[in-house]
Amino acid sequence: MAQKLVVFDDFMGLAVFLLNSIGVVPYEKKGSSTSFKVWIYVSFVLNLANLSFGIWNAIVFIARKLKQNEEFFESIMVMSYLGFAVGAQCQIVSLWWNKKKLTSLVNQLQSMFPSRESDQQLYRARVYSDRAGLITKTYSALHVIVIQIYSLWDIAFYLLNWPNGTRSLPFAPDVPWVWQDNWTFYLIYFMEAFQGYSAVLGHMSNNLLIFNIATQLIMHFDYMAESIEKYKPQAHLSKDGYAKDLKQLQSWLIYHNKMFRLADQMNEVFGVPLLLTFFASSGGMCFLGFEITIGISPELMVKVAVFLATIVINIFLLCVFSQQLIDASTKISEAVYNMDWPAADVRYQKMLVVMAQRAQQPVSLRATIFVAVSMSTMTDFMQLSYKFLALLRTMYN
Repeated sequence: MAQKLVVFDDFMGLAVFLLNSIGVVPYEKKGSSTSFKVWIYVSFVLNLANLSFGIWNAIVFIARKLKQNEEFFESIMVMSYLGFAVGAQCQIVSLWWNKKKLTSLVNQLQSMFPSRESDQQLYRARVYSDRAGLITKTYSALHVIVIQIYSLWDIAFYLLNWPNGTRSLPFAPDVPWVWQDNWTFYLIYFMEAFQGYSAVLGHMSNNLLIFNIATQLIMHFDYMAESIEKYKPQAHLSKDGYAKDLKQLQSWLIYHNKMFRLADQMNEVFGVPLLLTFFASSGGMCFLGFEITIGISPELMVKVAVFLATIVINIFLLCVFSQQLIDASTKISEAVYNMDWPAADVRYQKMLVVMAQRAQQPVSLRATIFVAVSMSTMTDFMQLSYKFLALLRTMYN
């Protein structure tokens, strides 16, 4: 039985579906109905309003507690949620703002995507699709666990101890009205649970788009490197051999420049969200680490540990994909060196040097102009988070 062909949506489908669930359409697709657009718009406004209410409520709670100089631990805990929620909201707004740019990027990637079976074998599209699918599904499952734990934990304890259970909220411990003994408890609990869902999906879906776009760029760079390395110069085989070599080199240069432009577009769209991710994650690790060091209950330790693991995995995967992009883009230079260039015309050899030199400038994920992401960024991130934690501990003591 013939294996099903890989399609472009195999890479992007899950991220788009999850973003649609919170009212975000990251890029335009043909055939969207009017009713779908209306539903998306209403969903986007409601989700953004709900998340904004949660952020405002958390800020008010923290300000009140710090002013009264009480419940410092609870304030720190809410700060970790606040940083995560603000980062998520900024990423959602950034995706909406850069919709046209992302649509242009996706359309170009889609036009380059190998659609025929023979081309997919050359590009090894199935390998990259399976790899991206495994990471995407595992990554999504982890975030589903986080959503379930934080959304259902408090209500589960309340129902298990009903009717004597204590009513508590999943994120901000209080709201500006009496809610403990009336029906508004269920309303505000649902609102906070959905705020958590929107925040987690804001971060997760944005990162999924980055992972899958980076995977496709890696696929193209790897295909180009393999094509260059296997190419046999024709100059010594026929009279028009040099012309054939020159034509092939020209196609490589055009392809290579297009890859660099696509990488620049990717960083233009995701640069600010990446920077926000690093800032929010560093602050989150600092606050969560502080909670662990001062001692917390076993049930709270589970929530904090899962949240902390999610933050670390987020940053680690961003660094991994960026490092793979760096390795794939610089592999072009190695491929030029490894090809059968001694058999080529001298003029052709000189032009190969230019391409090899261009390929030595690596492509990577960039958090604007401040951070070029690589595996070394993970070390810098952990060190920065630890410094913030040490400072917070000193202030607390």
